Amino acid sequence: MKKVNLTEIVEKGISQGVKSIFFFKDLPPLGNNRNIIKLNDVVLGSEEINSLLKTTATAWQYETFEGKKELDYSYEINGLGRFRINAFLRMGNIGLVMRPIPNKVPSFSALGLPEILKKLTKKQNGLVLITGPTGSGKSTTLASLIDLINKERACHIVTIEDPIEFVYKSEKSIISQREVGKDTKSFQSALKRVLREDPDVILVGEIRDSETMKIVIEMAETGHLVFSTLHTINVVQTLNRIIDFFPEYEKNQIRNQLSQLLQCVVSQRLVQRADGKGFVCACEVMTTTQSIKTLIKEDKVHQIFSIMDISKKDDMISMDKSLLKLYENGLIDMPEMIFESSKEKGFIERIFETTPNKNQTLTGIRPLKLEKEMILYEADFSLNNLSFFDASGMLFDTPIGLLFRDRGPLKEDLNFIADYTILNGKKNIFSLKSFCNLSYKILETKVEKAWYLFRLRMVSDNNEDIEIPKIPLELIKDNEWHTLTIPVSKVYSGKTVKCYMLLFDNDIKEIAFNNIFFV
Repeated sequence: MKKVNLTEIVEKGISQGVKSIFFFKDLPPLGNNRNIIKLNDVVLGSEEINSLLKTTATAWQYETFEGKKELDYSYEINGLGRFRINAFLRMGNIGLVMRPIPNKVPSFSALGLPEILKKLTKKQNGLVLITGPTGSGKSTTLASLIDLINKERACHIVTIEDPIEFVYKSEKSIISQREVGKDTKSFQSALKRVLREDPDVILVGEIRDSETMKIVIEMAETGHLVFSTLHTINVVQTLNRIIDFFPEYEKNQIRNQLSQLLQCVVSQRLVQRADGKGFVCACEVMTTTQSIKTLIKEDKVHQIFSIMDISKKDDMISMDKSLLKLYENGLIDMPEMIFESSKEKGFIERIFETTPNKNQTLTGIRPLKLEKEMILYEADFSLNNLSFFDASGMLFDTPIGLLFRDRGPLKEDLNFIADYTILNGKKNIFSLKSFCNLSYKILETKVEKAWYLFRLRMVSDNNEDIEIPKIPLELIKDNEWHTLTIPVSKVYSGKTVKCYMLLFDNDIKEIAFNNIFFV
C-alpha cells in the first residue's frame, strides 16, 4: 500500500485555492479551483482510500458508511482547519471529497449579502430558507446570520447539523451545537426533542424529507425562528419541492401553513470574481408579502417571479437583477453573468443597454470581404476585451461556448457569426486540411421545424470565398449538444484561411457553439 500524506495534500490544495479535494481510485489526489489540478503524483488504490476513510472517520461513522454506503462527516487537521468530508461508492469503489470549512464565521458585511437578510435576524418566529446547489455557500450564509443573532440577542440557539461545519463561540446568546452521528442519532430524533431544550432560534442543517419538513413547520408554528437549507435552484422550485414532499391530500394544508409561516426564501449561487480572487455570492430573495402569501395559498407559485420583478420596495431581488448589479459594480465578468442568468429576452436587452458600447458600423461592405482593420461591430464586454462580429444579433463568450442571440432585423436568409478572434489578430491564419469539427446546441427558435439549415463559409488570404458543404447541413433542436464533422474537399485542402463564418438558419433565435477546430 502506498503512503499518502493527507496533511501535505490538503496544505497544497489550500495554497492553490481549491474548494474541493478528490480521492478516487486509479487517480492521484485532485483539487478543484474551477480547473482540475493534481495535488500529488501518487495514483490511489482502494486500500489507500479506505485507509484515509478509517483515519478521518470515527469507528461509529465507518460502521455507518459500511451499512448505508454514504457518509457525511467533519474532520479537523491541526494548523489547517476543519473539513467537510463526503464518502460514497463509485462503481463499487470508495470515493472521498473534502471541502475546507473557514476557521472563523465570515462576517455578514464581508460576504456582501443583501441588507434584507440582516432584517431576518430580528424576527421572533417563522421559517427562513437558504437554498442553492451544493457548494453555493448556503452554510456560510446561515453561519453569518446565526453569528449576527449571537452578537446582538440574548437567547438560546440550537443547531442540528450533519456534520457541524462552523464552530460558534457564545457571546450574548447561548449556542448548543448538535451533530448527527455524534450528539444525536438522526435529524428526526433531535428535532422531536429540541423544544424541550427551550430554544428561541433553531437551525436545521438541511431538510431532506417530508418528516423533517413537517417538524420544521411545526416548530415555526410554535413561535420559534427556524433557519434551514434546501438543494433547490430558485425560489419557485423551493416552494414546489416543499409542497411535493407531501401527498395530494395534505398539499392544501401545507400551502396554508407556508403562506403564514414563511418569512423569506433566499436562493444563492457563487460566481467567479472578475479579478480571479475567489467567488462572490449572487442572491435571489423572496419575502412573503400579502401577494406572495395569496399565490402560495391559491397554488399559483409559478406567478411568483412576475411579482418579484415589480416588488423592489418589498426588498425582493431576482437572480437576474442580482447578477446585473454585481456586473455593474465590476465584481463579475459578462460571460459569468450570462452563464448564471435566465437569459430571458428582457435581461439580454438590459445588458445591451448597460454595457458601454464602442460601435463602428460599416455600410456597403459585404461581410465576406472584411479585412482585419474593417470592424463591423465591436463591444468591450469584459476585462478580456471581448469583441465580436455578427450580422444580426449579439454574441457572448460564456462557459458553455459562444452564445448567439438574434435581435430580429435581418434581410438575409442566414444569420452568421464570424471568427472574431482571427479578425482581431488574436489567432494566426491557418491552412485547411481534412475537416472542421464543432458542437452546437439550439436553445431557442422563432419557428418550430424538423431541422434548421447550417453552412460554413471561409475567406482565404487572397479573399476567395469558400463554402462547405455546397448543400447546407441540417441542425436539429432537442435540447442536447450535437457534434458536426464537416469534410473539406481536396480542392480546398491547403488553402490558407484568414477568417471563417458560421451561417445558420434565420429561424434560430439562440444557439450555442463550442469545440470549434480545424484538422
